[in-house]
Amino acid sequence: KADVVIVTHGHSDHLGDAVDIAMKNDIPLVTMVELAWTLAEEFKGLKVEGINLSGSVTVSGIRISSVIATHSSSYKGKNVGPPMGVVFGNGFRIYHAGDTGIFRDMELIREIYHPNLSLLPIGGYYTMSPTEASLATSMLRSEYTIPMHYNTFDLVKSDPEEFRKYVHDKRNSNVLIPKVGETIT
Repeated sequence: KADVVIVTHGHSDHLGDAVDIAMKNDIPLVTMVELAWTLAEEFKGLKVEGINLSGSVTVSGIRISSVIATHSSSYKGKNVGPPMGVVFGNGFRIYHAGDTGIFRDMELIREIYHPNLSLLPIGGYYTMSPTEASLATSMLRSEYTIPMHYNTFDLVKSDPEEFRKYVHDKRNSNVLIPKVGETIT
């Protein structure tokens, strides 16, 4: 059972069923404050925790911190504040970059949060390409990296093995490529 639902931004491919899952399980949905306000107004009874960039909240013993993402965020055609990446964990720290391009402050994410695992987009149309994401692994220096946000539709066709090769050549992270639905522990 989930303890919390985290949403990086309001685009439908990320918001998806998050509201339904949060409401059916009576658990909080954590997202950027503007999107949280918008969702709370539309969905009465939804528990939301709205945080802002660099803000943190602890839910069910899990510390969730908002970090910068370079992308956009809209819900039903309206801007709902900036997107976010998140770092969360209660010992083992995970950085979920959300939809983002590469940016130099990924080095600060490493310095402040020391993520053990990074989830990085590699789709290349709306987010980083495999080459850019491999450079991001150099800045983050996580022990493990999982590529995401690729091959879900034509505009984001990308080869995760190409990403693995770029990262392997830099020798800076172990790339895990799970199959759809596979659990990694």
